[in-house]
Amino acid sequence: MMHQNIKMQKKMLITQKMSLGLHILELPLEELEHYLFQFVDKNPLLIHRFKTPHCSLQDNFSSCKISFTEYLLHQARLCFKDPKEAAIAETIILHLDDQQYFSPVFEKKIRQTFSISSQKIKKIITLLQEFDPPGIASPNLQTRLLQQIDPLKEPLITVLLQKYFNDFLHKRWYKLSQELKIDFSLLRRMRDILYSLTIHPKDFYESSSPKQYPRADVRIFFEKDLWNYEILDTSLFCFWFNMDYLSHRHHHKHFFQRYISSACFYKQSLLKRREILTNLLHYIMEKQKDFFSLGAPLKPLTLKKTAQDLGYSYSTIYRAIAKKYALIEKTFVPLSYFFPSALTHHPHKMQVIHWMEHFIKTEDKKKPLSDKMLYKKLQEHGIECPRRTIAKYRKQIQIFPSFQRQKIPL
Repeated sequence: MMHQNIKMQKKMLITQKMSLGLHILELPLEELEHYLFQFVDKNPLLIHRFKTPHCSLQDNFSSCKISFTEYLLHQARLCFKDPKEAAIAETIILHLDDQQYFSPVFEKKIRQTFSISSQKIKKIITLLQEFDPPGIASPNLQTRLLQQIDPLKEPLITVLLQKYFNDFLHKRWYKLSQELKIDFSLLRRMRDILYSLTIHPKDFYESSSPKQYPRADVRIFFEKDLWNYEILDTSLFCFWFNMDYLSHRHHHKHFFQRYISSACFYKQSLLKRREILTNLLHYIMEKQKDFFSLGAPLKPLTLKKTAQDLGYSYSTIYRAIAKKYALIEKTFVPLSYFFPSALTHHPHKMQVIHWMEHFIKTEDKKKPLSDKMLYKKLQEHGIECPRRTIAKYRKQIQIFPSFQRQKIPL
């Protein structure tokens, strides 16, 4: 009877360990960091590197609320690898006025301070002007608006801003219509586009605050002509044994054994989590290589097929992608995004948008695709999405209706 009880206890212990391992696999990075902090706090043999749960801006955006200036400085650190260029960029950011304009007076002073050419500092300013939100470090409003307009896509708006900006500011619509030789309906469309641009970058940033970025568990990046990936879990291994306690382990063997075993199991679970995510990312990049290399739509891929190919159970793969995000260049996408099913009647929003962008990018510019035609094309690829939803997504990604997408000659 006693032997049977011991076997039952062992079975329950194994089940609890399996449950804990699956729980660690399922948690996203940020939640897992907090879980680790609590775990280390309860284990007297362990010391954590951080006094509070880790919150960093390195390699990954955090969910911490940061100021507008710090947000720009962080982008500068990512963009400029040369220390001198980074220092110049940070100086420019710190000398922006309340409207985030950069005065030519400061440009001259910075050029003298760092002993650099006018061409070099203009190159740095040009890169800063591509930061998010748009319009940073512009000398005036006219330049700020021009930076947000693609002259190839919107040639008439470019001409309007370059030659008739003052008339636009004073709303001289009749004069603009005569000068540009366009009707009022087209002028109204141009006006609406200009009104939608960012005029006050800081207000635009704060209006969408707090900037709650997800913590990415993996990073996918393009380097040396190849797409590669990285598991962002180094912060989970920042703990070590307390040597003062361990020096007494021979005197209190049973007491220490429990905590040592717990710490080792936790580390093994983290390593197993890393192994599963590594195998999964390698598999995704192999199956969806056309998406990364050519920009093609995602291929149909199911969790069941992935589990079979990798030799894991369905529940393991499901937990591996649950609530986790990938950082692709500067874009966050959930890991579930890479598993579209061609047979689903409720496709992921990102999947529909990606197919729509692909169809519109390759459409005949003389005969652009209407919402009805987009609906039919999606149906041909096994995706059911109502026309009103297609129209809604099209507006969200700022793509105009078909009759307005026709190429307008100057």
